[in-house]
Amino acid sequence: MRERELLKLVRKDAHYRGILKMDVVSLCEYVSKKYQAELTLAQGNILLSHLKESDKTRTYLVKWEIEIEADSPEDAAHKALSIQRDENSTAVVFDVQVQGEKKSSPYRIDFMDGSVTKLK
Repeated sequence: MRERELLKLVRKDAHYRGILKMDVVSLCEYVSKKYQAELTLAQGNILLSHLKESDKTRTYLVKWEIEIEADSPEDAAHKALSIQRDENSTAVVFDVQVQGEKKSSPYRIDFMDGSVTKLK
């Protein structure tokens, strides 16, 4: 099996997050059992580094704030939800920051005008 084909298969694997945490020997054993593909340690090392390089998924904290006049907290939440779900809503500004990274700067994303602004 070619390296690119194997890389695609492993990226789609249900155990992908666990695979990223494996050491090279464990990865080679896993690939051998699951995909009947023999990997040398060097090939396993290359595969693991490609997987880690391509894994750019992070957890983000996304904030959307709005001031709403309402009769109760539940009423306010229902009104906010209604505004979010309205396809013609102009409430499309979000503050976004990588979760858990102290040095991560927050950004304001405005889908109305297409701007992305780094906040202080």
